[in-house]
Amino acid sequence: MKKFLYLFLILLFLSGCSLFRKNEPSPEVNLNSDVNELGTVEEIEKEIGETPFEDDPEVQVVETNLVMSGSFYPLKESLDDLRREMNELKARIVEYETRVSVPNVNTDMLKIIKTPHLKHRITLSNGTIVHGNILKEDSEKMTVETQLGQITLDKTTIEEYTEVSAPAPEVKMDGTFSGPERRDEGQKFIYSGKLVNNGKHKADFVRIIFKIWDENTKLIASDSAFVDGSKIKYSNGVITDSALNPGDIGTFTISVDVPKGSKYEYETYDIYWENFK
Repeated sequence: MKKFLYLFLILLFLSGCSLFRKNEPSPEVNLNSDVNELGTVEEIEKEIGETPFEDDPEVQVVETNLVMSGSFYPLKESLDDLRREMNELKARIVEYETRVSVPNVNTDMLKIIKTPHLKHRITLSNGTIVHGNILKEDSEKMTVETQLGQITLDKTTIEEYTEVSAPAPEVKMDGTFSGPERRDEGQKFIYSGKLVNNGKHKADFVRIIFKIWDENTKLIASDSAFVDGSKIKYSNGVITDSALNPGDIGTFTISVDVPKGSKYEYETYDIYWENFK
């Protein structure tokens, strides 16, 4: 009987415990209730003042090469990306140093560099021609300055030497001029023609002056005009179209006012130019 009594008490105790557990809420019920109390994501964002996320068709998603580390907040670029950026920076530095170290040489800079004029042309017995300036000489040797430096020549090897003039413009009348064409009842003489530069250097501001004389070699009238030549811009900003390069031909037309009643006999002309190096 005692065994049955003990067994009955144990069963009664276990059934009582199960009745007490029924009144406690399950974990799932607690979790659902907590979620319901938090509300939706939109409600939480509105409550804290954040703008709810909305799908926008105009929003562009930009891909990045950043990768996540173990934690959610630190971001680092991959090693390959860092190497690529370093190579690009090195290439830019090399390009910049190249541009800085190498000057941009143009024709204007070359014109500024003045080369000395070589006044002498020396012909040697073997046919070699030396251009330079004779600095000194004696009965045996001759010292010559060339563009490459000074050299000493044995006078027994020199066949001849001549002096060479510096390159200069030489402007002359090309053929003959036309005129005078008389206008305004003979009070205006018109002359026209061409000028040519036969020299070895550019002639600047080329102009021609006509003078009219009477039978007693008395000057009646004179006037001048610039030639219609090449257009040149100088370093000071001045622009002219009255320059003649070597071999160029320019035209001119000049009108000379003659006093009424003057007795024309003949005319002369003079050509002037500047020589800017």
